[in-house]
Amino acid sequence: MKKLLLVICAVGMLTHMAFGQKCGPYDFPSYSVYDTAAARSWGGIAFQLSSAYPTTAPAAGNYAWEKVDFKKKPAEYLNALLNYGWDGMEDAKWKGQDNKVRAWYHAPWLHEGYGGREFIHGLVMDRTVEPNVLSSKQKDAVRSYSITYYNAEAAFALGQVWCDPKSPAPAKAKFPVGSVIMKLYFTTADTSLVPHLLGAMEWEAYVEKSVGMSGSKESAPVRLAQIDFSVRTASKDASTGWVHGVMMYDGRISGDNPKTKFVPLGVQWGNDPGLKPKDVEGGKPLTETWVNTKVWNQKDPSKGLVQKLGFGYRLQGPFGNPAGSILSISQASTWPITSLVPPSGASPDSSMNWMRNLGSGQAFAAGLTSLDHSLELRMGLLNHAVYAKRDTMLANKLNEELSDMLGFTPVARDAGLPDFMQDQGEPADEGLTGRNLVVFIGFVLLMVALIALLVWNFLRDKKD
Repeated sequence: MKKLLLVICAVGMLTHMAFGQKCGPYDFPSYSVYDTAAARSWGGIAFQLSSAYPTTAPAAGNYAWEKVDFKKKPAEYLNALLNYGWDGMEDAKWKGQDNKVRAWYHAPWLHEGYGGREFIHGLVMDRTVEPNVLSSKQKDAVRSYSITYYNAEAAFALGQVWCDPKSPAPAKAKFPVGSVIMKLYFTTADTSLVPHLLGAMEWEAYVEKSVGMSGSKESAPVRLAQIDFSVRTASKDASTGWVHGVMMYDGRISGDNPKTKFVPLGVQWGNDPGLKPKDVEGGKPLTETWVNTKVWNQKDPSKGLVQKLGFGYRLQGPFGNPAGSILSISQASTWPITSLVPPSGASPDSSMNWMRNLGSGQAFAAGLTSLDHSLELRMGLLNHAVYAKRDTMLANKLNEELSDMLGFTPVARDAGLPDFMQDQGEPADEGLTGRNLVVFIGFVLLMVALIALLVWNFLRDKKD
C-alpha cells in the first residue's frame, strides 16, 4: 500500500507540473464591452489581442540598435529602432500577430474602464492634450489614443506575469535584454490645429472626439503623431538598464512615406539625479538625456516642432505627462501602485525622489514590486484588481488617475460602484477555455490514473 501511495503522489506531482503550471493559451478580452454592439454592426474584422506570448525566453538576438552608441549617435540609435518596429507592420496592417517578419504582442486587461480598448484598432484613450502643446495653432484641447506593442523578448515577461490569468504574479515582471516596447500615439486633431500632421498615417477608430464628459464614441480618423521606444539593454552606460526614446512626426518633410517623416526628439538613459530645473535653466547640462535642438528650442519653443518637454527639461513627448520624464515615469511602475509623478505643488527637493536612477527590477520604495518599466502591466494589474477582484481602495486610486488623465471624473450611472465601474457587468465566466481547459484535462487524467492504480492494486491483492 505504501508503494501505491508513493505512485499516487508521483502521478499527482507530474500532472501538476505538466498541466497546473503551464502558461496559456490565453483568452483575454480584446476590446471594451461597451463596443460590442458597434463591432457587430461595423462589418469589418474587429481588433484581436495578440496574446500568444512565448513560453520560453527567446535567445538574445543580433540587435541593430545595440551596435550604435546611444550617447554618441542617439539619432542613429532611434532610427534603428524605428526600422525594427516598422518592419513588416504595414503589410500586416499593424496587426502584431500577422507580422511575417517578427510577431508583436499586447498587454492584457486594458479593455476595462472609461476609455478602454476600442474595437477597430485596439486603441486606448490616453492623456488629454492641452491647448498649444502639439502646436502653437492648437487652441483647443484634443483627445489622444495609443497602442503599445511588445516584441517577443518583452512578451515573454508579460506571459510570465499573466501565467495564471486569475492570479497574476507581478514579481515575474523581469524583462530580458533585447526587450523592446513600442508605443504609438494618435490624436483626433486635424491639420488645421496641427499643420505638421499633414500626410500622417491615419487609422479609423471608434473614439470620442469631444474632450468633455458628454462625449460619445464614433468612427473617426486619428493621426499618428508620436512613437515612444523603451529598450532593455545590457549597456553599462544605462544605469537603469533601460534606454527610452521619442520620435515625432513632421509632415513638412518631403516624400510620401510617413515612416521617413519621423524625426528624433530625444533619447534618455538616466534621470540625472540631483539636477533641478533651476540648475538646467542656469546652464548646467543634462548628461543622461539627449534632446534634438532642431525639434525643441529651449529659448523659444514656438520655433520648434515640440512646444514643451518634461520635468527639468528631461525627455518627454507632448503626449506624456510633463510632470515627469519618459524614464522617471516608467521606472515608477510598481505593484502595489505608487504615484508616477511628484504630487502637484511638491518642492523641487521632494520631486527629485522621482529622478533617481533605479536599476532594472529595483523597486521605487520598500514594500513595492518593480514592474520593470512597463506602464501597461501596471494598468492591467490595476484594472484586474478593480474589475475582477472589486478592490475598492484601488478603485478610488484608479478614479484619481483617470481624472488626472482625462481632466474630469467620469459621471456615475448606477449606484453601488465607483464611477468608472458603472455598467461594466460582472466579470466574464472564463468557463472551460484556455488554461482552465488544460487544468481540467490534467485533473481528468489524474483521476483516470488513480482509478487505474486502485484497480490494479485490488486485482493484485486478490490474486495474492
